[in-house]
Amino acid sequence: TSDGGLADYYLDRRITLMGPPGAFYNYSNNNWNLLGLVAERIYGAPFLELIDSEVLEPTGMTSGTFDVDEAVDGPYAIGVGANYDYYTPDLHDCAYMRPCTMLHGSVLDLAETARVHLANGDELLSSDTVAAMRSQHITGYPDGSTVGYGQFTYSHRGVPYIAHSGSGAGFRSQWSIVPEQGFGVVVVANAAWADPYQIVEDAFDLFLEFDPDWQPTSTQTDPATWGDYEGRYEDPTYWGTLEVYQGDNDKLYLDMLDSGGSYRLYQYGGDTFFFVRNDYWYTVRFMRDDDGAVEWMVNRYWVGARQAQMGAVGAPPSSAEDRERVWKQSARRYRPDSQRPLMDD
Repeated sequence: TSDGGLADYYLDRRITLMGPPGAFYNYSNNNWNLLGLVAERIYGAPFLELIDSEVLEPTGMTSGTFDVDEAVDGPYAIGVGANYDYYTPDLHDCAYMRPCTMLHGSVLDLAETARVHLANGDELLSSDTVAAMRSQHITGYPDGSTVGYGQFTYSHRGVPYIAHSGSGAGFRSQWSIVPEQGFGVVVVANAAWADPYQIVEDAFDLFLEFDPDWQPTSTQTDPATWGDYEGRYEDPTYWGTLEVYQGDNDKLYLDMLDSGGSYRLYQYGGDTFFFVRNDYWYTVRFMRDDDGAVEWMVNRYWVGARQAQMGAVGAPPSSAEDRERVWKQSARRYRPDSQRPLMDD
């Protein structure tokens, strides 16, 4: 009952948990893929057949397909990567990643899913299922965003909206709906540098009603409190031993003791920071226990468990200003002070 991709990959593979269940939120493509395998077992049919019969056909997503040959035969856009390399549909396929990605389709296909959710399921999903998908859990992001089953809740100028973004080599997308106002925006772009978030928010500004007195709330915290984050963290998956400390200049730094490198941590807001390594932007959230003590340093792909608190260690690394200059050069692309959702996809 399987096409081989999901079962062959996951049934013979041991996946290590990043932390105890319920300790913190983290996005996981692997979990979506495992759900695809669970669906195969429950329905007794391969995942590709399930998608056709339960999703694509009922919603009217007429061009949606996982078949790369079919995608290439029809009209398609060529994705453009950050280095101006080009990507055709036949370069996007992976059997065990299909539940979380790899579906080829049009912006109209994606808009059909927005229409279904704006219609509270439109008889394809029960109202209880829609409500369950929208039930929210804390993410730890400073903008107050929360997450349901594949649906994040954000706020733009005080108006809550539901969204999910995606990206692949040469492509980016954003799916957003405002159920209270019956409005949705779907953006698909074939360029790695495109900013679907900004397009969505511009559309909101054009068509939605906002409280004229709304003012953004600052989520920046006093550097005098950043000693809460100091300490040594262990990440068994990627980086090994990590050390966070505050320099004499009140700035926060991250040292990778095993893998090498020292980086300044820039505050997004609240307990969320980011650093730049090899021109790649890493977001980290410091997660607290029930007593308010920092227990974890969490990134989408790796997690550091706090081992011990450290005292101040003096001056920052000598290359700190060089790293700060790299960050400033990248700031236009990363837009760390924007009001857009803070996501790892």
